[in-house]
Amino acid sequence: MKTLLFISCSPRGEQSNSYQLAEHFIHSVTGNNSESWRVKTLDLWAQSLPAMDMTASSAKYAIMSGNELNDAEQRSWDGIKQHFSVFNDADAIVIALPMWNFGIPYVLKHYIDVITQPGLCFTWDPATGYTPLVEPKRCVLVSSSAGDYSAGSGHEDDDFCVSYLQRWLAVYFGYQVDHLSFAPTVATAEALDVVSHTVFEQADALAEQFYSLC
Repeated sequence: MKTLLFISCSPRGEQSNSYQLAEHFIHSVTGNNSESWRVKTLDLWAQSLPAMDMTASSAKYAIMSGNELNDAEQRSWDGIKQHFSVFNDADAIVIALPMWNFGIPYVLKHYIDVITQPGLCFTWDPATGYTPLVEPKRCVLVSSSAGDYSAGSGHEDDDFCVSYLQRWLAVYFGYQVDHLSFAPTVATAEALDVVSHTVFEQADALAEQFYSLC
């Protein structure tokens, strides 16, 4: 049985558009393959993530230099590895998030900075750049935004949310990324119904092929 990790990044939880769309997609996937998938939910707002402070930084540079970690550094690194393992052990990942100020919620940035570590998910060389150390997997980004920032909208240059996540997942993890966008959420009731109908249909279509993609 494969594990699908659902990372929820909105403080509104089940009331958020991104959460509802992601949940619909996940139910479509698991409903068609109930014996093949188990879902693990990670609510970042309920997590106590390690501080990426001087101790964590010292642990990282000690490992990069091949030096021994002191007790405080080892405890910090053990916490980092625990969160990385949850992410890395999943067979596929769904991340649901709203766009905040053209970017991502700070809890997600904190989580990214915790799990994205040299020696765990990537190596770096001046000549070749970044090389992922993990098995390539599939990730679905489920975003919501008040405005439309899709290609051709005229506002795509303001998207530092999905474009950032796609780059992060590709460079450090080598993941294949699909994207479902619930946008714009600020619209008339009629227009919002059209947006909702369209993107939920897209979610169902992606769900039908998701198992084979993974």
